[in-house]
Amino acid sequence: MRFIGDIHGAYAPYVKIISEVQDSVQIGDFGYGFGYKGKSEYIDDFLSKVPGRHRAIRGNHDSLSEISRSSHWIPDGTIENGVMYIGGATSIDKAYRTEGEDWWADEEVDPKLMESFIDKYNSERPHTMVTHEVPEFLVPFLSIGSPFGNVQEYSNTRRTFDKMYLYSYHTPKTWIFGHWHMKVDFQHENTRFICLPINGYIDLEV
Repeated sequence: MRFIGDIHGAYAPYVKIISEVQDSVQIGDFGYGFGYKGKSEYIDDFLSKVPGRHRAIRGNHDSLSEISRSSHWIPDGTIENGVMYIGGATSIDKAYRTEGEDWWADEEVDPKLMESFIDKYNSERPHTMVTHEVPEFLVPFLSIGSPFGNVQEYSNTRRTFDKMYLYSYHTPKTWIFGHWHMKVDFQHENTRFICLPINGYIDLEV
């Protein structure tokens, strides 16, 4: 399966990337909700013309109401064949954005729903996590090379991932994420963490 980083509405390179494979997952900040090209009908239409199965989780720069209408969305908390998918994150630039146009208040998964994912994670023990954001404990490390600097604002998403990874009895073999616009691939104990940059991708057998 091919996993693809943030595309932020750049559909032309995205289509080229997915045209090479039959199965892909884009890991958030697709562009749902941004203008007419961010409408689920528009996106579903052009994706229907590309052979194969090509889906996406949501990022903080995706409208939940819009992406949830798309047949290509993987809902938060989905587990398929040992892979768990959870979207959402916080936007560090939300003060400069307009709610309902390029920022949405529900950019993170509802806290109660997110808490329920911890039990699901512990009971089903996914071997691979595919998320838009990353566990909180990795933020200082990622901030060293991040174009965003040291991002320390509150994020329920990151803290919930901490509970899954640091305080549970299970750790996944692989954790794939985006959001940070960096190319990072490193091993932490038993888990390989992979951050995909904008328009970056990786092919993994899952």
